Amino acid sequence: CAAESGGVWLEVDRYHLTNPVVYLAGKKVVKVFEDTAGTFWFCTADEGVYALHQNPAVLYRRDFGFVSPNIRTLARNEAGQLFAGDDVGTVHVLSGNKLTHTVATGAVDGYNQLRQIIPVGKGAFWFGTDEELGYYSHNFSKKTTYESNVSIKGLLLKGDTMWYASATLLAYQTPTISRGNRVQVRFTAIDEDGEGVVWAGQVDGLFSRRDNFQYNWGLKFPELKSRIIKIRKAAGGNLWVVTPNSGLL
Repeated sequence: CAAESGGVWLEVDRYHLTNPVVYLAGKKVVKVFEDTAGTFWFCTADEGVYALHQNPAVLYRRDFGFVSPNIRTLARNEAGQLFAGDDVGTVHVLSGNKLTHTVATGAVDGYNQLRQIIPVGKGAFWFGTDEELGYYSHNFSKKTTYESNVSIKGLLLKGDTMWYASATLLAYQTPTISRGNRVQVRFTAIDEDGEGVVWAGQVDGLFSRRDNFQYNWGLKFPELKSRIIKIRKAAGGNLWVVTPNSGLL
C-alpha cells in the first residue's frame, strides 16, 4: 500500500517480485485485503472504501445500441461472437464488448420474440422466432425463410438437418427435403440424448423419434406428464428434462 500511489499488486515467481500492477493510482491507500469471493477491498485515508470485483457486471442497454432491452436468448459461436436476440425480432452480434451487427429479422405487429439462435461458423446463424424459422448467411446479409406463421419453441441442428418444435408442429428441414417428418401437434421443446436420438416435449409429455413421436413417456413416468419446458442431452443416452411441476429430472 502506498500513501500517494494506490495499491500495488506483485506476483511472486521464484522469490522475485514481478509484473507490478497499480490499482487506484494516486489514491491514499492504507490497507488492502481480498475476501473469499476474490473482491479486493481498498481502505483509503480520505475517500472511504473502494471494492474491486473480479468479475464486475457490465450492463448493455439501449444506449449501447440495442433496439430493445428485453433480451430473450443468447448464443455464441466458435469465433467468440455473442448473439443476443430480443423481443422485437432483432439479433445483436457482439465481438468482445463491441456491437458489430444488428440484424432485423422482422416483426409483423411490432413484437416478435427470438426463441433460439444457432450460430453456424462466422457470419451465419439459424434463428427461430414467434413468426418464422430462418437462416442468415454471407456475413448476416442474406436471409432465407424456411417456415413462416409458426411459433418456434426450440431448435436442434444435427449435421445439415434442422429440427424445430413449434406451437403447431414438429418437423425438420434439410437442403434437399423441405419440411419432413411433420407431426401436427403443439410442441414445446426439443433436443437429443447422448446417443443422438431426437426427443421432443409437448404440453403433457415427452416423445422420441424411435417410434416417430407416438408414445408418451409421461404414461410410464408420471413426472413427465406435464409441460416440458427444456430438454438437454446427457451422456449414455440420458436426458435432462425441466417441467414446471416436477422440477428438474
